[in-house]
Amino acid sequence: MSDSAPQIVLEPTLPVAEIVLEPTLPVAEIVLVDSLGNTATLGGYGTAPSDAVTVALQTALRGQAGPPGSSASQFLFTQSVPEAVWVIAHGLGGYPTVVVIDSAGSVVEGDVEYDSTKQVTLTFSAGFAGTARLI
Repeated sequence: MSDSAPQIVLEPTLPVAEIVLEPTLPVAEIVLVDSLGNTATLGGYGTAPSDAVTVALQTALRGQAGPPGSSASQFLFTQSVPEAVWVIAHGLGGYPTVVVIDSAGSVVEGDVEYDSTKQVTLTFSAGFAGTARLI
């Protein structure tokens, strides 16, 4: 590769899992720059335009940290008597994600209906006991 090959600098503004490069000319080096100014430099790239390079951004790039979460951002409901319909009042507000585990430890899927921002109704094909985690 000649010293006159260009440099490619990538500065994504959104988090990305993968970048695919298909340069039509040789590239001296590829530099990845995240929003915090951290860089990762990759080697050069060959001459065949049909050769694509896939860059997995597993450790090099990350966005800025989000706001801290609340310790009260989840709710655990226990259904001790087997029932096919569970009505759960919670103080989370909004429409939380619901994960249901039966008493044997298996994940169970059912219909989720948000009655309000403070109550959800779960309906299953058969009654069972278990727990529901609202996140």
